[in-house]
Amino acid sequence: MANITGKELAAISDLLNYEQAAYKNCASISQNITDRKVKQMLKTTGESHKKRFDDLMSFLSKE
Repeated sequence: MANITGKELAAISDLLNYEQAAYKNCASISQNITDRKVKQMLKTTGESHKKRFDDLMSFLSKE
């Protein structure tokens, strides 16, 4: 991997934290929702955030 600056590393860290928090929040909130459409929307959104987190971690571990 090319050398990255401290600013770039901080941005990546922020992005990872955001994606992880978004995934966890969607999962947590969906457990308290009774409306099936909203529950499914939260599940889908949470899965998208988890995939982005996992993809970024996978990319970083390969470099």
